[in-house]
Amino acid sequence: MNTTSDAAIIAASHNRPAAFEEIVLRHHSAIARYVYRRMGRQLGEDVVSDVFTTAFARRATYDPAYADAAPWLFGIATNLVRRNVRKEVAMLRRYATSTVDPVAPDVGYGAHGFDPALAAVLGAMRKEHRDVLFLHAVADLSLEQIAVALDVPLGTVKAWLSRARDFAAAELGRHQDTTLVGKERSADGHS
Repeated sequence: MNTTSDAAIIAASHNRPAAFEEIVLRHHSAIARYVYRRMGRQLGEDVVSDVFTTAFARRATYDPAYADAAPWLFGIATNLVRRNVRKEVAMLRRYATSTVDPVAPDVGYGAHGFDPALAAVLGAMRKEHRDVLFLHAVADLSLEQIAVALDVPLGTVKAWLSRARDFAAAELGRHQDTTLVGKERSADGHS
């Protein structure tokens, strides 16, 4: 097992560009899982490739104070996903209405994908709140790592995550109330 830090590998890649391949090997599956969950495999494949192409091109700007490149790579991925925000929201809305998760079986989530009601909530959420929620829940980044990834203060990350959770709880509660009213009407024979 290679115990060399990501920062050291990136530094070495300035003289030996092929060394950057180790960064791709270490982080590809996590970045792909994150991007595919947000955009689906078909749209996501190009974005994942662009993450590493962009990272390689910008490796001179990498801050070697951070041993782990994951937050930096997830930040690049999030910025690239944002360029396709309309496609992401459209996918979430299609999933919310069709109830067939187009992503979960594809990225190893299986039964652990999220339900259509949550997809609808995510599609309606502000993009920065959705970004923080996905980085925390799917990419499994700490709040500090999210701050690095998004290049925003830690307090901003905390506020966005709190707002995302509050919005999701309120909207899911509203959805559940609507679903229960619909079920009561069906049980009574009224529509």
